[in-house]
Amino acid sequence: MNAWWPMVDAPRLLARLADRDVLDRLARNLSAADREALFDSYQWLQTGDIEITGWSVADMALLDELLDMLGPIPLRGRRRAGLRGLRQRLRAGDHR
Repeated sequence: MNAWWPMVDAPRLLARLADRDVLDRLARNLSAADREALFDSYQWLQTGDIEITGWSVADMALLDELLDMLGPIPLRGRRRAGLRGLRQRLRAGDHR
Protein backbone atom coordinates (compact mmCIF):
# COMPACT_ATOMS: atom_id res chain seq x y z
CA MET A 1 0.00 0.00 0.00
CA ASN A 2 2.80 2.44 0.88
CA ALA A 3 4.38 1.86 -2.54
CA TRP A 4 1.18 3.03 -4.24
CA TRP A 5 0.37 5.85 -1.84
CA PRO A 6 3.47 6.68 0.17
CA MET A 7 2.99 8.87 3.21
CA VAL A 8 4.23 12.37 2.56
CA ASP A 9 4.44 15.42 4.77
CA ALA A 10 3.27 18.88 3.76
CA PRO A 11 6.70 20.36 2.92
CA ARG A 12 7.61 17.42 0.68
CA LEU A 13 4.24 17.56 -1.06
CA LEU A 14 4.56 21.28 -1.76
CA ALA A 15 8.16 20.71 -2.87
CA ARG A 16 6.82 18.64 -5.76
CA LEU A 17 6.08 21.98 -7.43
CA ALA A 18 9.80 22.04 -8.24
CA ASP A 19 9.24 19.10 -10.60
CA ARG A 20 8.40 20.29 -14.12
CA ASP A 21 6.79 16.94 -15.06
CA VAL A 22 4.47 17.10 -12.05
CA LEU A 23 3.41 20.64 -12.93
CA ASP A 24 2.85 19.80 -16.58
CA ARG A 25 0.74 16.79 -15.64
CA LEU A 26 -1.28 18.29 -12.78
CA ALA A 27 -1.56 21.99 -13.64
CA ARG A 28 -2.81 21.79 -17.21
CA ASN A 29 -5.30 24.58 -16.53
CA LEU A 30 -2.37 27.00 -16.09
CA SER A 31 -0.74 28.57 -19.09
CA ALA A 32 2.74 27.40 -20.00
CA ALA A 33 4.09 30.75 -18.80
CA ASP A 34 2.32 30.40 -15.43
CA ARG A 35 3.61 26.83 -14.99
CA GLU A 36 7.11 28.04 -15.81
CA ALA A 37 6.85 30.88 -13.26
CA LEU A 38 5.60 28.45 -10.60
CA PHE A 39 8.38 26.00 -11.43
CA ASP A 40 11.01 28.75 -11.26
CA SER A 41 9.75 29.99 -7.89
CA TYR A 42 10.37 26.58 -6.29
CA GLN A 43 13.79 25.83 -7.78
CA TRP A 44 15.48 26.56 -4.45
CA LEU A 45 13.97 23.24 -3.33
CA GLN A 46 16.27 21.37 -5.70
CA THR A 47 18.97 21.73 -3.05
CA GLY A 48 17.07 19.21 -0.93
CA ASP A 49 16.70 21.71 1.92
CA ILE A 50 12.99 21.98 2.61
CA GLU A 51 13.37 23.40 6.08
CA ILE A 52 11.11 26.23 7.16
CA THR A 53 13.75 28.91 6.45
CA GLY A 54 13.19 28.99 2.69
CA TRP A 55 9.41 29.15 2.59
CA SER A 56 7.63 32.42 1.80
CA VAL A 57 4.68 33.78 3.78
CA ALA A 58 2.37 32.61 0.98
CA ASP A 59 3.94 29.14 1.16
CA MET A 60 3.29 29.04 4.89
CA ALA A 61 -0.45 29.37 4.27
CA LEU A 62 -0.29 26.50 1.78
CA LEU A 63 1.77 24.39 4.20
CA ASP A 64 -0.71 25.03 7.00
CA GLU A 65 -3.63 23.99 4.80
CA LEU A 66 -1.76 20.88 3.65
CA LEU A 67 -0.96 19.97 7.26
CA ASP A 68 -4.68 20.12 8.05
CA MET A 69 -5.63 18.12 4.95
CA LEU A 70 -2.97 15.43 5.28
CA GLY A 71 -3.20 14.99 9.01
CA PRO A 72 -0.39 13.57 11.09
CA ILE A 73 2.05 11.12 9.58
CA PRO A 74 3.41 8.42 11.87
CA LEU A 75 7.01 9.55 12.16
CA ARG A 76 9.74 8.60 14.55
CA GLY A 77 12.05 10.66 16.70
CA ARG A 78 13.48 13.93 15.45
CA ARG A 79 11.35 14.16 12.30
CA ARG A 80 8.18 14.01 14.37
CA ALA A 81 9.45 16.78 16.62
CA GLY A 82 10.43 18.81 13.54
CA LEU A 83 6.96 18.52 12.03
CA ARG A 84 5.36 19.39 15.35
CA GLY A 85 7.67 22.41 15.57
CA LEU A 86 6.67 23.48 12.06
CA ARG A 87 2.98 23.29 12.97
CA GLN A 88 3.57 25.31 16.16
CA ARG A 89 5.47 27.99 14.27
CA LEU A 90 2.76 28.14 11.60
CA ARG A 91 0.07 28.56 14.24
CA ALA A 92 2.10 31.22 16.08
CA GLY A 93 2.65 33.20 12.89
CA ASP A 94 6.44 32.73 12.97
CA HIS A 95 7.35 32.92 9.28
CA ARG A 96 11.15 33.03 9.56
